[in-house]
Amino acid sequence: MKRYYTFMIIPSSRGKARKIILSNKTIRFFFLTLSILFIAFTLIFLDWLRTSYAKIEVRRLKAENANQRDKIKMYEDLTRELQEKIDGFKSYVEKLNVFAGLQSPYALKEVGSGGVSKNDIGTIINNSLQKPALQKPEVLKKTADEVEQNLKILDQFFQDQSYRLSALPSIWPTRGYLSGFFGNRKDPFTGKIDFHPGLDISTQLGNKVFATANGIVIVAEYRKGYGNVVIIDHGFGFSTLYAHLSKIAVKEGQKVKRWDVIGYVGTTGKSTGPHLHYEVRRYNQSVNPLDFILEDFNI
Repeated sequence: MKRYYTFMIIPSSRGKARKIILSNKTIRFFFLTLSILFIAFTLIFLDWLRTSYAKIEVRRLKAENANQRDKIKMYEDLTRELQEKIDGFKSYVEKLNVFAGLQSPYALKEVGSGGVSKNDIGTIINNSLQKPALQKPEVLKKTADEVEQNLKILDQFFQDQSYRLSALPSIWPTRGYLSGFFGNRKDPFTGKIDFHPGLDISTQLGNKVFATANGIVIVAEYRKGYGNVVIIDHGFGFSTLYAHLSKIAVKEGQKVKRWDVIGYVGTTGKSTGPHLHYEVRRYNQSVNPLDFILEDFNI
């Protein structure tokens, strides 16, 4: 037997009352539909909340990633800057090792107590330099600080070696551009391969030529091939030669200091144009002048 339910709708004001008769089946269907709609709206609401949270999280992650990218770029720039500094220190230290006549500069050992010797200085510097590739900025900074500290130790060592340092050819003899390097090359006159014992610095005719270290002028004359040439004995086995000068400004036996003008750029002797031929000799053997020049090259 079917059950029916009667619902009365009575208005508050005057009006006709209405009644609705629903079967039990209809009422169950109504509540089932209402439940389904409630669950559906609840799920939709929860999905909206989840989506909104996900969007907020995505925005946060994007902002965090942008911040991380900025930090990574900053770290990369800092790492590159510190690596360049360390590389510059390394080049500088290698030259100072040569100047000081340090033996086995690449032997890695710690400096013990009881003072610092010449060998110790070479090893303590390179102990900081000879490390694997570094990536963390804080590690690079620590390494750079260590190298800088080691340079201070080296500087302290050289305080009592000022005379020796003043006799080392550590500056450019003139300003220009390098047109010839130390080593084997094709001779510009014969076209054959020969050994070039110095540097050629092309520049304007009449530019000043400087003594690259303290010393005594032992040659100031015209020589075949070299033209007007000056040779300075710096002591400690070092001498320098300056050739093709247009004019010589010093005399044999004259004492000179670093940066003293000893002549002027010319094209005398065997020359294709205005330039300075510059040599460094150690115990009368030609060596690469670039191994001793500390200052940057400026045109």
